[in-house]
Amino acid sequence: MHDDLFYDSFSNSTVGTGSKNAAYLINGQTVTLKDGYSDVAQADSSAKIITSYLGNPIFGDLNNDGFADTAFILTQQSSGGSGVFYYMALALGGSNGTVIGKNALLLGDRISPVSVENNNGTIVVTYLDRQPNEPMTATPSVTVVRNFKIVNGQLEEIK
Repeated sequence: MHDDLFYDSFSNSTVGTGSKNAAYLINGQTVTLKDGYSDVAQADSSAKIITSYLGNPIFGDLNNDGFADTAFILTQQSSGGSGVFYYMALALGGSNGTVIGKNALLLGDRISPVSVENNNGTIVVTYLDRQPNEPMTATPSVTVVRNFKIVNGQLEEIK
């Protein structure tokens, strides 16, 4: 999917593609995307950790600071493994059109994203997953809805 551009009337700039060229904190590691992609060699292995911008972006002033922000889904996988891990990621907009990548929170392994929506500053993510006793080879069929909010400049899940 491609990151659509969005005109931010607060900062009079175009945002969206900046989220594809920012650094994010994923599982305690900083991952820097360039054009929505990163591949980093794993220590002591020929495999690479591949991180990709999947999309499903939402745009808006999610932290009420007057600048447009972007929340979207990233995927991460090892070139030597079978899992595809999905993350909800956050990029905060700043003055002069700057974009600051923040943290990304795990949604699941080999899930099927349905939607990402902005509900008055709450990021609502809907995806399909498997029953706890089903193998990873089963087609995701259980609807999961999770809510996220920006707290002290970081993405946090609302329980």
